[in-house]
Formats: sequence, structure tokens, C-alpha cells
Amino acid sequence: MLRKVMLVLCMLVSMGCTVQEISPKTQNTEETEPDDMPEIVIDTETAEGMVIPVRKFTEESLSVLLEGSGNKVVSPLNIWLALGMLSETAEGNTRAELTRLLHTEDTAEAVKALRAVHNHSNEDGKEVNGASIWLSDVYTYDSDVLKRLRDRYTKIEDVSMGKPETDKQIRDWVNDLTEGMLEESAESIRTEPDTVMELITALYYKSFWLDRFHEDNTYDSTFHGTDGDQDVRMMYREGSRELYSGEKWQAISLHTADRGVMWLVLPEEGTDPAELAADAELQHLMNETYTYENSEYVIVKASVPKFRVQCDTDLREILPALGVQEVFDPDKASFVLTDDTQLYLSSAKHAAVLEIDEEGVCGAAYTELGMVGSAMPPEVVREFVLDRPFFFAMTAGDGTMLFAGVVRNVE
Repeated sequence: MLRKVMLVLCMLVSMGCTVQEISPKTQNTEETEPDDMPEIVIDTETAEGMVIPVRKFTEESLSVLLEGSGNKVVSPLNIWLALGMLSETAEGNTRAELTRLLHTEDTAEAVKALRAVHNHSNEDGKEVNGASIWLSDVYTYDSDVLKRLRDRYTKIEDVSMGKPETDKQIRDWVNDLTEGMLEESAESIRTEPDTVMELITALYYKSFWLDRFHEDNTYDSTFHGTDGDQDVRMMYREGSRELYSGEKWQAISLHTADRGVMWLVLPEEGTDPAELAADAELQHLMNETYTYENSEYVIVKASVPKFRVQCDTDLREILPALGVQEVFDPDKASFVLTDDTQLYLSSAKHAAVLEIDEEGVCGAAYTELGMVGSAMPPEVVREFVLDRPFFFAMTAGDGTMLFAGVVRNVE
């Protein structure tokens, strides 16, 4: 009998989350085009070191980000990059709260390194991490702060806040970078006349399975979700692979052509998949796979539902629980962007989507911060059937979690 499964994807709380079966001073500043940006070269040691703060941030925040009912998907990397940019405009305790959560004082260098590493496009796949800053054209800004931001981010632009054409311009930037995967969520992007800055990071990811599923093997099946049974198209693949186990779960990994890994984690009956976000054994497996010992090399008959998970998350409900509070307080927030007005964060939104099919995985995310990721064939055969709520995660080649989420229902 098919069972309920929990899935976590690592790559991407108000929230309508859905799962579908697939398919000195200076006056303002000018736009900086991508071609004008200096080439960033990051050595391997620096790149590897910058993974650690994101990993620690993910371990600390993921269980909070995935709280609640329904399906969830977030991009820890995308959120980290947005908060890292924000920290460069903050000072005092406001900055200290952000850097504690980000697990690094040198957020500028970390953001630069991560964006350099996590941008590629070739026959193996595509990962694009973009950043933009939109400034109100009625204020003057600290030139040193603007220079730091301009040196690291592709787009800084002056706009008239609170106008439909400005909102459309920002939404178009998001939709272009995410290739239209989050158009519905992006409709919520709205500026107000008193908006001083909109800071946005966006992520697009697509890659192919190293070992693709054959469409001829996809079959009709039933997923036992928390909202009842749902008819699904179940992909099937049989072959030799590692089957990993923890105290409360089993897991397999699907590798992509760009060295990414998607983790599919099936909890034991009665365990909420979201609980696995804080599971120490699972974190060990995803971060240091080659040292994880509780596994067996067997023939795995894997049944995986085709799915699309999309979720909007209000970070104003999340960040205070993680120790970031002053940014939202008009009386305490301390930002150095301008002396013209007291700045504080009035909105903090995150949206993510992830989908898989026989060919591979595709996902997108954005964060909007507004101021007022050959052995011999074995003989043992195991079945791994994701037919009940499950946890999933998508990691990049350097182990950075691009997306993570929970599937409780497939509609």
C-alpha cells in the first residue's frame, strides 16, 4: 500500500503554499549594467570557506522556515544573500543581529564569493543568482555605502516609489531572472510613496538528472497526503545505489549533471517531515556524505512523484524568532544608507518554487526586503516509495542548500 511521504529539497510564514503535479553624500545613483560589473575571481579556499556560514544559517533557520501546515519550499541561499546585502547598510546592534544569524562578520566578502560561485550556464544546467537595489529618487544617500553596494551588485537604480510603472519595472526584473516561474507571487511586489529602498535577490536553477527517469516507466498511483489521497504520476527507476538511514527516516540522493544533489527523505510513519529539518543525522548526511556510515549499497526500486511545490513566506514572522528584531523597529533600527529619514524594514517576503520530472529539476526563488543553495552490483533489493508526506532538499556542488521543503499533498 502506498504511504504518505515527506520531502525536503535543498537548493529554495504567511503563506499560500501549493503543490501541483508537473509540469560624502551623493544624490542618488545610476543603473549599473551587468557588462559593467568587474569580473570576480574567487580562489577555491575562499569559496569553500564561504559555504560554512550559509550551512550554519541553514541548520539554525530551516526548521523555523518550514513551520506550519501544508507544503513548504524555501531557498536558504537566496534568503542568506538578501540578509547579507542588508547587513552592509546597517550598523550597531542592528548589524550585530544580522551577522549573528548569518554566522559571519564579513558579509560583503561572503556575498561576493557566493554570487561568483553560484552563477553558471552550460550544457549541464543553469544557476543564476541576481541582486538588485531600487532607491527612491527623493533622498540623498551615503556615497561610501553606495560604492560598496555598486561594487558587488549588478543593478542599483533610482525610481519614483509608489507608482505602478515602478512596481512593474521591479516585477519584470524578478520575472526575467526567474524565467517567469514566480509571476503570481511577484504580483505582490508593491512600493509605497514613502518606500526608500527595495532590496531584492533572485535565484533560478535548472539541471538534468545524471540518470534520467524513463517516461515509459511512469505510472498512475496514489499519494496519501494530509488532505487525503491524491492521484499522481509516479516516476520509477530501479538500480544500484546507496540507501541511507537515520533513526526516523530513510533517504536516497538523485545527482544532477552540474554536481548538484537532490535529497529525498522518507520519514517513519507518524513523523512530520518538517521535523527532519533539524535532524542532526540528516544534516550530517547532506553536509558530509562521505563520512556518513549508516547506509547500505543495494538495488533500490525508487518511486518518486512528479510534483511542483510553490510557497510564499512572510519573513517578518520568521526573522524575529531567529533573533533579528531591530530591523523592524522604527525607534531602534540603525541603517547608514541616508540621514534624510529614519529607516526600518517594513516588508520582508520570500517566494520559492521547485518542480521535478523525468528529465530533472527546476526551481526559482526571490527575497524582497523593503524599507518605509563502480562497485559490483549488489544483491539486496529495497523499495523506496514516496507515497506519503516527505522532506526534500537540493544542494549545489559545493554542498550549499539551494532549496528545501516539505510535500504533504500532491494535487
